[in-house]
Amino acid sequence: MKPWQWRRYKQCIMRVTTFFAILPLIFAYKFNANPRLLRELTDLRRPHIEPCIAQSNVDRSMAVNTLIHQDYPDDRPYWCYTKCMASRIGLYNVSLGEFEYVGRPRDLTKELYDHCAPKYRDESDECRKVYSTIVCFLKGMTTEA
Repeated sequence: MKPWQWRRYKQCIMRVTTFFAILPLIFAYKFNANPRLLRELTDLRRPHIEPCIAQSNVDRSMAVNTLIHQDYPDDRPYWCYTKCMASRIGLYNVSLGEFEYVGRPRDLTKELYDHCAPKYRDESDECRKVYSTIVCFLKGMTTEA
């Protein structure tokens, strides 16, 4: 490879590397999401993704990418996936059918919890109730960020 070709190759690699390095920041800015919050939510749900996908039969790409894109699908498998996640993380007590304030993620304040938790309490479909409440939490946390 000639020296001028090598230089162009290195420049191209640097551009591609820079693009992928700032890509998460672009998404965080576009969706008004705090990158720390996205990391915390990703870390909280990571150990529970596969069991909840298996339990709810939700599409894997939908389950993994929804949080990043903040485009919450309104269909039953995803509702039940959200219920599974909430119960495994400790936000939702399935036996009581109630949400519990556990202080995590950090951006889920007591005020936001008190606003969202009772809002969908009368929903007859448990999966939809949990999904609607969690979406309320997530929207509240990303607009406050």
